[in-house]
Amino acid sequence: MKNLNMSAPNSKGKGLRDKDLQNLYSLSDIKKLQPDIPLFRQETEAPSVYLFLDGELKVSRNVSGETREVTRLQQDNGGEGVAFIADAPWTVTVTATRPSTVLTLKRAVFDKLDKKIQLFFYKRRYRFDDDFIDRFMESKSRIDRQKELFQSYMLSLHTSPREDYLKSEIIAGILDKIPRLPTFTSNIAASLMDEEISSKAVADLVKEDPSLAAGVLKTVNSPYYGFGKNISDINHAVILLGFNELYQLVIAEGINRTMPNSPDFKDIFKHSICISRIAFALSLGSRVGKPAEISTIGLLHDLGTSVKHLLKKQNPKIGILIDYIDAAVIGAVLMEQWNLPERVCQSIELQNYPRFTSPDNIPDSLRDNVAVLYLAHVCFDFLESPKGAGDSPFIEDYIKLLGTESGSPRHITKKFIMPVLKKNLSTFPAFFRKLITKHTRNYEILN
Repeated sequence: MKNLNMSAPNSKGKGLRDKDLQNLYSLSDIKKLQPDIPLFRQETEAPSVYLFLDGELKVSRNVSGETREVTRLQQDNGGEGVAFIADAPWTVTVTATRPSTVLTLKRAVFDKLDKKIQLFFYKRRYRFDDDFIDRFMESKSRIDRQKELFQSYMLSLHTSPREDYLKSEIIAGILDKIPRLPTFTSNIAASLMDEEISSKAVADLVKEDPSLAAGVLKTVNSPYYGFGKNISDINHAVILLGFNELYQLVIAEGINRTMPNSPDFKDIFKHSICISRIAFALSLGSRVGKPAEISTIGLLHDLGTSVKHLLKKQNPKIGILIDYIDAAVIGAVLMEQWNLPERVCQSIELQNYPRFTSPDNIPDSLRDNVAVLYLAHVCFDFLESPKGAGDSPFIEDYIKLLGTESGSPRHITKKFIMPVLKKNLSTFPAFFRKLITKHTRNYEILN
């Protein structure tokens, strides 16, 4: 028998017959560990079974290259031991923090032991697992509570500025100077509330404003689309572009008549055009929300940023303060002044909520719009840079609203967005078409 004080093993072997104990100790070794000496390391093979007899062991795990302590186990000769058994490589590293004693048994020998002895070890392993799970759940409860407090705090920050913005003479002055949307734009946006609206109805609305019709045809025949042939009337444009693309042109024409023709605005609006088309495809592909309405929200969602640029241009001395203004709220206030549908305005105002709160804190009537707009941004980021997309702690909650239990930005793009975009690729503006074809070439998503 090994060099071991029998008073210790008898306490650790409670529940085993003396004969079984003698057999166990005759087949095992006693390992003395000094501080900082590992018993075993994470991801190494597990050829042995261990019974912790006395001392202190630290259990740690490497997560994304960082070693994190999971728990510490303390043991004395008067208590029952904790067993370490693994059927695969170890998932943790166990290291002594002070002089410790461990009984070791080769796995091949352990597997041939009497079932009662094996059960003795497994009971101690499961006891350790239960304790670990209990501590994990306690930790999770604390984290969940902290998350709730954080969400409440962030919600309070985002709900309080609106009244302050409305009282600001500087903000009110800028908003008053921005021309109202042309009547045709407001009418078409409102008509989207009627799900039965047809392409012909939109074309007829465009024809009612000759300057609008001329502007749409000018855009359709420009390098912006690159069709390579002359399109002479709105009906032809409807046939080539389809309802959603024509609608996008109409809204874009209205916005271009109100906002400054500056490089900043052009960049912002290019981004909005991309988001609008991705959001439309995501809504249509997943059958979540109303695609045309979400397309409108995508086109208009970033106008608050344009207002901030105007504010900084006219008030350069307080530019650093203007940076802290919530562009989403400013954009929503502008949409209200333009008499756009309430749901469009409110969706724009709440567009940033997915970054810091779960879908449960978004009103039911707006949840689909806000979720699709947010996920459209995530997928746009993925198209531009696949490694940098999807950084919200609540992204999985929003993905579930699409009717899929799990998924990455790549999965959403491939399953819901690309099948829709592929069908209409030739009708998109050249810069957006370039983004899609580049992604297709690099990742073969359209195959």
